[in-house]
Amino acid sequence: MARFGPRRQAVRSSAEVAAIPIGAHTAVIYSKSFDLSKGTNFAVEFLAAGTTVNLIIEMEQGSVLPTTEGAADTTNYSVPSGSTAIIDGLTQKTHFCKSYSPVTLRYGRFKISTKTGNTADVTLNAWLSKLEDD
Repeated sequence: MARFGPRRQAVRSSAEVAAIPIGAHTAVIYSKSFDLSKGTNFAVEFLAAGTTVNLIIEMEQGSVLPTTEGAADTTNYSVPSGSTAIIDGLTQKTHFCKSYSPVTLRYGRFKISTKTGNTADVTLNAWLSKLEDD
């Protein structure tokens, strides 16, 4: 079995924007879904921008694509039981990276929640890297 990678991909908003607009929303924001198949090792990277940033980032997973990209889909997606947030309180505006071990489901997406104090100019760039087996 051959190994490929790591392969790094930008995770975009459902509108295909690289810098996911967060702003001062109190609602949850979902990235566009991404394929986790063939991945054996994973890493996530984030780069936030804005005057004041304070985010919770989790990974939701499902076995099919969401019914509507960028919208809640409790029928097909959830944060896996026993999983903790990738980061609970991202306040830095410098590069953040971390290894991550998703459960064995085909698709994932980032669930981004705001904590108090986010300003209207907040955006988030996100990347997923995976080492793949063929």
